[in-house]
Amino acid sequence: MKAELLLHPIRMRIIRAFVGGRNLTAQQLIDLLPDIPQATLYRHVNKLLQGGILQVVQQRQIRGALERVYALAEHALQVPPASDQQETQADYGQHFLGFLAVLQSDFQRYMDQVSCDTQKNGIFYQQVHLNLSDDEFQELIDQLHALIEHFLQKEPSPKRRARIFSTIVIPDS
Repeated sequence: MKAELLLHPIRMRIIRAFVGGRNLTAQQLIDLLPDIPQATLYRHVNKLLQGGILQVVQQRQIRGALERVYALAEHALQVPPASDQQETQADYGQHFLGFLAVLQSDFQRYMDQVSCDTQKNGIFYQQVHLNLSDDEFQELIDQLHALIEHFLQKEPSPKRRARIFSTIVIPDS
């Protein structure tokens, strides 16, 4: 089941490294996630590959070894619509709990740094209630996707800091 595959903190961190259309080698993943032991990283990459979450997009021979370049498989992370009979309410609950666990883990990893300046680094979270028609809500989602897509195109550089941007939308009862 896809939910069980995704609901692991290390696999979620690996997946997040690919978000934004990035293609990465195992060595690049090791460099991005230095706190994950190499053998553990390879094991989880293989599970994601076997589960259809990652795919090999390129292979090249380097000094006698075959280097693979990985990317997220198309539509790999889309949550199926609620009408999908393969996903139950419990599955959706597990997806959400996994998401929250990774979010909390990311926040704790930041807070555990020797020096963390929450104001300077832009730590921000809030909850607001919006009163929107279905059409207005769709307009909001479309505009958010367009805005985020624009910023996903920004390449890493010494002047840019990677930031985790998480969004949760829950209808109020």
